[in-house]
Order: sequence, then structure tokens, then C-alpha cells
Amino acid sequence: MIKRCVSDLALFGGPPAFTETVFVGSPHIGRREDFARRITEVLDRRWLTNDGAMVREFERQVSERLKVAFCIAVCNATTGLQIVAHALGLTGEVVVPSLTFIATAHALSWIGLKPVFCDVDPRTGTLDPARVAECITPQTTSGSSRRRSIASSHKRRISAPRLSSPRTARPTGRVSPGMTSRPPSTSRTLCHSTSPCPRSRAA
Repeated sequence: MIKRCVSDLALFGGPPAFTETVFVGSPHIGRREDFARRITEVLDRRWLTNDGAMVREFERQVSERLKVAFCIAVCNATTGLQIVAHALGLTGEVVVPSLTFIATAHALSWIGLKPVFCDVDPRTGTLDPARVAECITPQTTSGSSRRRSIASSHKRRISAPRLSSPRTARPTGRVSPGMTSRPPSTSRTLCHSTSPCPRSRAA
């Protein structure tokens, strides 16, 4: 049943759409035995934070998978986004998808940037290129095939995709011919996925 008004929602007396909790996503743990063994190793070493052996191994494996020289692990994606925003020298407004985790906007607003929400394509759940074009100003960067053409027409840079994305893009930090290593001041950056748009050296 399609919910057409507020009164159709179960919260306000309408029939429930499902009887069991439906999770949007869940963590991939893998084999419980392997997970338990790793946790036990960490506890036995009594080294729980600050560049432990497991962190270094994780960074090495991610670097190898992405074929990059460096990877720096942080406590969560929110912190990662803030580090990237500072590294890029972003100021002003940042275009983000309206369908995203709240941390995408929080990470930016907490460091003085203004998130600008852009509608997503209902078929893909990612930014709608037509809507993106409406958001673009002389201070915008973007990513993906059609977005690449939009970005090119506005002389903007492309942000690299997240780790699990099948797309390939020029990693943040590498610069195309004729482009500067940092976006202009009062920058407006386009994040093309819910996970953190440009990535630090792990991208």
C-alpha cells in the first residue's frame, strides 16, 4: 500500500507496511570465528587504541586493494569527511545528496560549512544529474560519467568514489592537467555518494 498522506502512516493510525523490523543496512561481520579470534588477539595484546597492529594491517590491506601508497584509518566516516574538507580547504556551501546519512551534513556543518541538499534519482538512489546541474555554481566539483560532463563544462574537479564503489576515479590529491591542487576559496563541492565524497589518502 502506498502511503499518500500522514494519516496513512502506522505512527498515526494507518496500517503497518510490515510486521517485522526492516533494517536499511547491517554490518558485514563475516565468519564469527574469525571475528572472535581477531578480537581476542587485540584484547590479549592490551593495545586498544592509537596505531595498533590491527589498524596497521587494515590500512595496508586497504592500500593494496585501492592500489595507493597510503591509507589512514579514522574512527568513523564523519571524522574522515571533516579531515578531507579541511585538507581541501573548503569554505561556503557543499552540495550533498538529500538521501544520505545525517553525518554527511553534520560533518560539514560542524566545521562551519553549509550543506546544500540536492535531490536524488529515484531509480539509482544517487544524485540526479539534472538536479545537480541546477545546484552547480562557479564553485562546484562532482563525479560519475554524466556528472563528469557536467563538472567538465563548469571546469570543476571530480571526487573519488568510496571504497565499495565499482566506479573508478582519479584519487583526491592527484590533479588533472591545468587544475589546481585545491578548489577555489568559497568552494562548493559535490559529493556523489552517501559515504564520503572525496576521500583522504585512502582514496
